[in-house]
Formats: sequence, structure tokens, C-alpha cells
Amino acid sequence: MSVFAAPLPQPPHIFLTAAFAAMDSEDGGDGKVDVDELVRGLKKKGVALSGFLVGILVATLDTDGDGSVSVDEFVTHLRGGDALREASRRADEQA
Repeated sequence: MSVFAAPLPQPPHIFLTAAFAAMDSEDGGDGKVDVDELVRGLKKKGVALSGFLVGILVATLDTDGDGSVSVDEFVTHLRGGDALREASRRADEQA
């Protein structure tokens, strides 16, 4: 998942909140993104990950266990990078 290692162009929380909003707007902006929304949103940005890998990422970010990722979960866990490392580790274990 090194594609996420590039420096962010602005403070991370602002960049991540905007990225989340762009993915969430496809379904009317319900404040959550699921695997399909995340796959489509990443693909629009030129990041083509399989549904399997995005599913692992969602499972890693989804701390309340509702099957989707809220903006708070997205920003909190991606800002530090730990969630990406954990998702990568989980993917390696399942591969």
C-alpha cells in the first residue's frame, strides 16, 4: 500500500476529510462509506485496489463494526498511518 506514502498537500485532517466527502457524495452523503464507495472513490483518483483489499481496509478502519467507515474513523485512523500498516499486514496474512 505504498501508494498512500506520498506527502499530503495540506494538513492531513483537511485532505482526508475532503477525500472522504468526495467518496461519500456519490450516495447522497450519508456520512459513511462502504467497500463499493471506497473502491469507486479510489479508482477515480487513479488508485485501483481490489474489492478484497479495500474490504480489509474497511474492516481495519471500521472500529464500531457497522460495516462502513465514518468520516471520524477515516480521518482518525488514516492520519497516523497505523491503519494502513495494519490493513497491509492483514492482506499479507490472507494472501
